[in-house]
Amino acid sequence: VYLYQHKNAPHDVVAVKEITNLIEMKLISQCQHPNVVEYFGYFLKQGMYYIVMEYMDGRDFHNYLINTHNVSVK
Repeated sequence: VYLYQHKNAPHDVVAVKEITNLIEMKLISQCQHPNVVEYFGYFLKQGMYYIVMEYMDGRDFHNYLINTHNVSVK
């Protein structure tokens, strides 16, 4: 996952993730929930698809589960 700032609005920061299949893009584009990052769109560059999502500052979900709920994640 990459972090990007919009060149015309430096306060606007988004997360950009390279995806390996279009199913992931379709699923995330249909997911709308207050606890899930917002999907903004996608683009194709040099044969690879990327999705653009809302950036959420903080730790990742994997570490959150381990440290907060004492869950073993494989």
